[in-house]
Amino acid sequence: MRSQILAVAVLLICSAVASRAGGPAFVAGSRYDPGVEGHPLIWANGSVQYFTDQGNLSPILPNAQADVFVAAAFIPWTSISSVALTATQTGHLAEDVNGANIVVDANGTITAPADITSSATGTPIGIIYDYDGTVTDALLGQGAGGLADCFTNAVYGGPDNFTTGGNIVHALVVINGVCAATSAQLPDVQYRLIRVLGRILGLGWSQANPNVLTRKPPPIDADFAGFPLMHFIDPISCVPISLCYPNASAPKLDDTNALARLYPSNVNPQPAGRIYGSVYFTDASGNAVQPMQGVNVVARLLVSGQPSRQYVVSSVSGFAFHGNAGNIIDGYVDANGLRYDRWGSSDPALEGFFDLGQLVIPTGQTIAQYQLSV
Repeated sequence: MRSQILAVAVLLICSAVASRAGGPAFVAGSRYDPGVEGHPLIWANGSVQYFTDQGNLSPILPNAQADVFVAAAFIPWTSISSVALTATQTGHLAEDVNGANIVVDANGTITAPADITSSATGTPIGIIYDYDGTVTDALLGQGAGGLADCFTNAVYGGPDNFTTGGNIVHALVVINGVCAATSAQLPDVQYRLIRVLGRILGLGWSQANPNVLTRKPPPIDADFAGFPLMHFIDPISCVPISLCYPNASAPKLDDTNALARLYPSNVNPQPAGRIYGSVYFTDASGNAVQPMQGVNVVARLLVSGQPSRQYVVSSVSGFAFHGNAGNIIDGYVDANGLRYDRWGSSDPALEGFFDLGQLVIPTGQTIAQYQLSV
């Protein structure tokens, strides 16, 4: 892939919206191998292998059809031309995972089949077909697997094991069959599955065109066309999801650029560019002093001199820096005994650093101009 220089028009805009931006979900911190700290955690060689449940997903999705349903959810990610990523169903789990073989005791200890636990790196991604919602009840609490909670619990999961060499080596996905019992439910379940798979591939949540959610200013068609699939949350009124977003399940530019930064392809014929740097607080004289962490940095392609609402990419400053290293009052480890600084580098050069890579250069051009805002 060719890399081109981009001209940048800079516009500084202050925003009160919480900072989330396209990029990696997981960044190596302390306790990783030398040279890995500060790097995104990804699947080795861009190769993802998954294993599905032996049981049926729902009355309308018996096992074979459920496998097809899952395979289709990987395609939006693996079919991106600028991304070197494959996903292969390597087999089935050793059992039908259900409420009878997942048990949670009074202390919250989970007993589950060995091939879906975090240490089961021989089955790197386990995908559970929770036919009657009993697995969800066991994992999330009694009643969580019911029809009333499909908005939040139709599909859930994520990575649960990383190597010190900087790779994701295990993840778990649960698909609640109660939420996939009719054909009308399937588009929403597929949408949520694609989003969970994006997280498992290593994508963080994004914040581009947040006016699609806030309605300030009222969104136009181009806002929806640039609104990332990996946005953080959906309004509860978005049932079905098509009420809120057209083409909801398709990755947008911010999604594809973020994934291409994690798994870059060397065969992409389309040239791309990169804008990177740091954001700082300044002193009274305007000199850069303290790096500024957590700022949403947004690049928009200039089309006929105007910033595009569709061609938009975002990054958050300090995404590779540790946001919470702990302190003497609250301690340095979480409830599971894991260090807070296992995520993100302690390198001060990364504290305000942002990176907008894989920026599109329109077909037939060798240079593009972007507006940069924060």
